Amino acid sequence: MDVKKLIAVVVLYSEAIVICGVYALIFSWLISEVVVLSVVLKKLVAGLIFGAMFALDVKYHMPNKRDAWMGRETEVKDQSVVALYFGVFCASMLTSAIIVQVVSGVVLLEGLIDLIVKALVFSITYFVFLRLMKVPRNG
Repeated sequence: MDVKKLIAVVVLYSEAIVICGVYALIFSWLISEVVVLSVVLKKLVAGLIFGAMFALDVKYHMPNKRDAWMGRETEVKDQSVVALYFGVFCASMLTSAIIVQVVSGVVLLEGLIDLIVKALVFSITYFVFLRLMKVPRNG
């Protein structure tokens, strides 16, 4: 294996591990804000999110990153519907968390009303992102 390839692989996979780990921690924290999770469940959710994000990154983004690092022409490939839905889920989670934080800073929400508002904001942002990203409905 060429030294340049080895450095590219080490750097790109290290980057993917760090980025997926940070996103997994953020998303597990966001989920624990909506649903009460024990420490074990929170770690399990973080592990599942990390695994899903890392697998999607390796499958769909890593070949283009590697080609760009090596100075080769990158080709645009279609993503799977699962990867697109996962991206919509991640974007709507982050957006709804920001919106809920702003709303809870203005209006005091407690109990069932808080859960209903969070679910409603997430649902609205999810369907808005589905429309914006033009995710196909039939696999």
